[in-house]
Amino acid sequence: MIKVLIADDQELIRQSLSIILGLKEEISVVGGVGDGTEVLEFIAKEKPDIIFLCNPNNPTGITIPQDLLEEILEACS
Repeated sequence: MIKVLIADDQELIRQSLSIILGLKEEISVVGGVGDGTEVLEFIAKEKPDIIFLCNPNNPTGITIPQDLLEEILEACS
């Protein structure tokens, strides 16, 4: 089973992607978060295999500063 975390600032997007990805038996959406800090907290608890970042560089959506992105990558390794 592939564990997926969805990160987007819009709840509707997170829910929609969760439904779509959930149609595949081999994928388990283990959570959805709304900002970069929540991504780090979630990784520490759940250890997802994949983090689906929707528009991470979009100024109107989730913006992940470089230092936080490095922390996320470190936490995943």
